[in-house]
Amino acid sequence: MCRPTIRSSAPRSSPQWGGNQSLRPESSTTWTVGTVISPRGIIPGLSLTADWFDIKIKDAIRAIPGSTKLAVCYASQNLSHPFCSDFTRSALTGEVTYLSAQPINTGREEMNGLDLGLVYSGAVGEVKISLDLNMTYLNKYVVNPFPGGAPIYFDGFIGGGNGGYPKWRGYGVLTAEKDGISATWSTQWIGKATDFNASAATSATARRTSSTTIFSLPSRSTRRHVSRSGPIICSTARRPISRASPMPTPTR
Repeated sequence: MCRPTIRSSAPRSSPQWGGNQSLRPESSTTWTVGTVISPRGIIPGLSLTADWFDIKIKDAIRAIPGSTKLAVCYASQNLSHPFCSDFTRSALTGEVTYLSAQPINTGREEMNGLDLGLVYSGAVGEVKISLDLNMTYLNKYVVNPFPGGAPIYFDGFIGGGNGGYPKWRGYGVLTAEKDGISATWSTQWIGKATDFNASAATSATARRTSSTTIFSLPSRSTRRHVSRSGPIICSTARRPISRASPMPTPTR
């Protein structure tokens, strides 16, 4: 099969950006299944929840770089990839005369995991107590950027301009109240993850980021002639600062 040569010289026509009137809405399928346990006869005021979630998105709207479209097209059999219709070449010179870099409907995303919750409302002596704990386990988050493209795994990774998707994260709030005076302790916990920016030559230990815990202790009073308020915010964050970088090369 004869294929046009991809010239290294710059194309005569710049990539076409902007909107795309042919775009369709993204579509998704989401389902959850869960349970609620309230052992009132054992611990009144206690409620335990567990929910498994599964989200699938197709026809995701993405802007694929023109250079990627060219490479994927000429790597496909008989130039059969849909990206081959997004550019044209001069019959005389072989140079690119039209190259679309507009957003298109391509790619799929899949995410699933488990949400756990604990809610308690009661009293210890004369002190009213309320506790709300939430924990999420991210089992899978994978993005297939376009047909034939290598999947990109986000679950368990952080940084690289892609946000953070640790396997575990949680949040908890504990409030105690007596005689119009209350104090609240809140804690946010983010589990360990692998740094997207780390190179393959980096050791496994250096590529892992430490878990992070952030907590605060505000207090307030509703009693007359008493005004007491003020937050105390502390952090035990030990995660290193990630450098901004392009989309990582998919690895698994």
